[in-house]
Amino acid sequence: MRKTLIITTLMLASTVASAQSLRTRYGTVAVNADKVLLVNGQIMQPQVTGNNELRIVHRYQLRTMDLVLIEDVGGTSCPSTYYVLQMDRANSQVSHAFGTCATMGRVTQTATGLTFEMIGYSPPNSSRSMQQAAMREQHRYSYANGRISDVTGQR
Repeated sequence: MRKTLIITTLMLASTVASAQSLRTRYGTVAVNADKVLLVNGQIMQPQVTGNNELRIVHRYQLRTMDLVLIEDVGGTSCPSTYYVLQMDRANSQVSHAFGTCATMGRVTQTATGLTFEMIGYSPPNSSRSMQQAAMREQHRYSYANGRISDVTGQR
């Protein structure tokens, strides 16, 4: 009886953990059991669906909007890509996917948006020298005015 209770409790905990939600100043962001991004209970358009998992990473509050960093967890070929969900009084919009497939390095909030820094990525089936070269690469992305831009090499 005790083993059944423990197993049932663990199964319930894992089911609850797979669905995430976050309250913002402009509504609720959630990921349902099908790994689909929801805003105020509705499927976000364009639709954002996670590969192996979809994670709500962090919320950033700017003056008149909230920005939510979303991570699409993939497999070994591309472990992570990211989206920015922008929410304000009028509407919500989501960026296109961005990133190098590497885990996010540093996120910096600016007056008008966010900047992201991460290393390059080369999958495990590539040569060791390619993987090492990718890890030395520094990539930067910027989110402002509803758009993601690759600003690698710009300051």
